Amino acid sequence: FAKDAATTSPTKSPEKHLLRYKFAMGEVIRYDVRHATNVRTTIDESTQQALTQSDSVKAWKVTDVLPSGEMEFVHVVEWVKMSNEAPERPANVYDSRKEAKPPRGFEQAAGAVGVPLTVIRIARDGEVKHREEKHPQPKAHEDMPLTLRLPKERISVGEKRNHSYDVPAEQTS
Repeated sequence: FAKDAATTSPTKSPEKHLLRYKFAMGEVIRYDVRHATNVRTTIDESTQQALTQSDSVKAWKVTDVLPSGEMEFVHVVEWVKMSNEAPERPANVYDSRKEAKPPRGFEQAAGAVGVPLTVIRIARDGEVKHREEKHPQPKAHEDMPLTLRLPKERISVGEKRNHSYDVPAEQTS
């Protein structure tokens, strides 16, 4: 609920807050990721459709908090469930919580479950100070955020800000 400018006291400026990350050693921050694709391909009037889906739980496991306030964490995939469907083939499904050995085609994803992927150290404003890849994985674009960068200055409740990210895309023939 925002106050009307006419009812706000002109002498009192809005209270401002400094936003900062604050994690404690041993904390685990989990998040769900769902990725789904539906690809329809037409060649010489013949159309095929392929569906893929993956659900996973990823986590940041905080391993250190430095006197400067920088936080270090290990990024891991705790579990993954993947499926793909294509015409004239049975659906292929893998759930790391139920199956030790993945079906063909899911080996790389299965090998990344439960192992440290990346060790990251961030400043309290979210700036990445150090990043070390521990497990081979597709390279992330340098401009893509791992965390939301917080403003360096104090901000008021309701204040808006935005940031654009350039993502390279290749066109294939």
